[in-house]
Amino acid sequence: KENRIRELHLKRSIVGPHLDYVALEVNETPLHQYASAGQQRSAMLALTLAQMRLYFETHRDYPVFLIDDVDAELDENRMNHLLTTISDNTQVFATTTKPTLISSQCRSLPNKLFMVESGKIYEPESVSVLN
Repeated sequence: KENRIRELHLKRSIVGPHLDYVALEVNETPLHQYASAGQQRSAMLALTLAQMRLYFETHRDYPVFLIDDVDAELDENRMNHLLTTISDNTQVFATTTKPTLISSQCRSLPNKLFMVESGKIYEPESVSVLN
């Protein structure tokens, strides 16, 4: 409430968990000093999956899982493993700019595909766009 006027003026939130900085260490060495971008993203996703599990243990239900740019910094195998793992438990909304990276393994999951082009959202008539 204290920041509402300023946030409206800036047109963005200026407080909240999305602004938190998480520092991960392995053997007292900050992860960002030696890990690749993919390794850093994998570590953050592991924490998110742990949060999802903790939420389930507390509420006996899984939250909806949102992941933007699912293929960023992840190779195809890691991306497919992630999507398969989380899809077994919860509803997933994933975005990508490279739908051809989604393998046949992920295509076998129950899903709906929506495309966004020139600001318009549509559902393709077939999933051949992924081939």
